[in-house]
Amino acid sequence: DTIKRGVQLGFNVPLDEEKSEQEAYQDLVKNVTDQLRRAFRPEFLNRVDATIFFRSLTREETKRIVDLELNKVRERLIEHAITLDVTEAARGWLADKGYDPEFGARPLRRLIQNEIEDRLSDGILSGEFSIGCVVRVDVNEDGELVLSPVEENDEALETPSV
Repeated sequence: DTIKRGVQLGFNVPLDEEKSEQEAYQDLVKNVTDQLRRAFRPEFLNRVDATIFFRSLTREETKRIVDLELNKVRERLIEHAITLDVTEAARGWLADKGYDPEFGARPLRRLIQNEIEDRLSDGILSGEFSIGCVVRVDVNEDGELVLSPVEENDEALETPSV
């Protein structure tokens, strides 16, 4: 009956500034378990093998996922001898735009495909990005992601980015 009515059982517990992350997690487990016991009969709960609890990703964790996804793009660019130079601002932009509170980092893959891979492909086909060049990914003053070839004498090349 609870499932048919579409009652939501999962929820986010706001992080109490006074509590450690571990204490907040334990409170979450207790609250959800209590909600499950109130919503379902013991016969049903006995058939459930496990209850999985997870917390939302932090911005830093999302940035690490950005780095993992960008490394996949870099691997594919090796055959064109193109190097991808992504600024910290661009990493933050991707982490912010690619994260959804409901879906986590799942939209990130599509965002990187649309905003970086597709534009890289267009740039390679048009000749804007040639063999052996470095492509910088950055955020402009308007808050838009921009891809541009880096000149060899550009001093920013000496500043490593992720």
